[in-house]
Amino acid sequence: MSPWVLDWVREAMGVAVLLALPFVGAALAGCVVAGLLAWLLGLQDPAVSTIARTVTVVVALVLLAGTIGEQLRTYVHDAWSELPRIGRAE
Repeated sequence: MSPWVLDWVREAMGVAVLLALPFVGAALAGCVVAGLLAWLLGLQDPAVSTIARTVTVVVALVLLAGTIGEQLRTYVHDAWSELPRIGRAE
């Protein structure tokens, strides 16, 4: 396999992780806040943390959609420009 293909795949994995991090952080923050509120109020329903995680991830998606979309568009444009190199001997 060509070294540039490995670099391309490595970059794709890095972009995927970087684009997912804000959502993982939002879900974690929502879960912690919901857990603290549930503990303070004496609630034991698992739906509370599920709703909190869902709301925080949706809010993060709304706030970061433009930035993440632009990063994804740039990466896809660069990846598609490299497509003609596939199958050519170097």
